[in-house]
Amino acid sequence: MAWKTIKDYLQAQELTEQAEMPKEVIKLAYHYKIIDNAHLWVDMLKARNQTPHAYNDELAARIAEETIQFYAALIRDLCDFLSKKI
Repeated sequence: MAWKTIKDYLQAQELTEQAEMPKEVIKLAYHYKIIDNAHLWVDMLKARNQTPHAYNDELAARIAEETIQFYAALIRDLCDFLSKKI
């Protein structure tokens, strides 16, 4: 959902260049300095896409740990950025 929030922000700022796919939105967000680490955002997107198929306990545990260790900070940083802009 975070990428959709970024997309909405880009559209509101008239910065979007017809970005519809999550990776396109992430690239634009990085370009416009909305996010700092595009690679980690793409990793988060990949992890999110794996979660519906996380029947493997090891995979689910790894994604949960990555979320705590890395991805939660990305969301906090985005919230901080947006709260300063609104």
